[in-house]
Amino acid sequence: MTTVREAADSPQVEVLDRASVSLAVTRALAEVRAAQTTAPAPVAQFLDIVAEQIVETGDPVAVYDQVLDLISGVILRDLLIRHTVRMVIPDGTSGAMVTEALLFPAVEDDGPRLLIVPRGQRPAATLNQARAVLGVACP
Repeated sequence: MTTVREAADSPQVEVLDRASVSLAVTRALAEVRAAQTTAPAPVAQFLDIVAEQIVETGDPVAVYDQVLDLISGVILRDLLIRHTVRMVIPDGTSGAMVTEALLFPAVEDDGPRLLIVPRGQRPAATLNQARAVLGVACP
């Protein structure tokens, strides 16, 4: 009888894993190429870079997550600037207690409000929480 560990270490599993990764990459590239057909030139160029990263890493989900984080980070920065908010990521033991974004009023009349966000939180989640606490609708 074969154990789970022996089965996981078998060459057949490695081949299946490579095949599923290859299938995921192939599907992702097809989706990217389809999106390029109707995209404006700058977006199509950006999608070329995304496609290259998918091929290079073999992990479309990780590439999409990274792209989402980069875009969300830029949108978050602009949102905070527009609303005069300074983002703070707490450290030390108090940092572990923050589980969602908290908005504090400005200390001075013309000063920034403070948005305290959980340590390690992805930019997309922070953006959603910042929009919620600021009362800003998602476009």
